Amino acid sequence: MKTPPYVRYNAQVFLTKAENMLVLTPPDVVLFSELIWGAAARCIKKLFFDNFKITITSHSDIFNYMDEVLSHFPCNLFQRGVLSKAINHAKHCHKNFYALGFLTDKFRQSILRSMRSMVEIMNTPTSEQIKRAF
Repeated sequence: MKTPPYVRYNAQVFLTKAENMLVLTPPDVVLFSELIWGAAARCIKKLFFDNFKITITSHSDIFNYMDEVLSHFPCNLFQRGVLSKAINHAKHCHKNFYALGFLTDKFRQSILRSMRSMVEIMNTPTSEQIKRAF
C-alpha cells in the first residue's frame, strides 16, 4: 500500500504530539489542549464509525456522542469513571484552547494519563459489547 503524503492521525498520534508539546521550554499548553481534544474526538469518531457506520462531523455531535458514551458504555462502573474523567479533561482542554489558560504540570500529566486510559478502554471492546451497550 502506498504511503499517503500526509500523517494519518489516530488518537495515539494526537497523544504523542500532545506529550511532545510538554517537553518544550516553555511547554505549549495551548497546542497540548487542542491535541488532547483531537485524541478524544478521534476515539469517539472511530467508535461510532467502526461499529455503527456513523460519521461524526461537527463539534456539537462529538459532544453529544461523548455524552452517549458516558450514559451507555461500558457496563463496568470503574471504566465508566475513567471515561468520564477523560471526557471531562478533553472538554476542559477544548475550552482551554480558546481561553489560552495555564494548566499546571501535575494537571497536564493527569490529563495525559486519563486520555491514554480512554484510548485503551475504547479500543478494547468488541462490536457486540458496544452494540449491547447502545
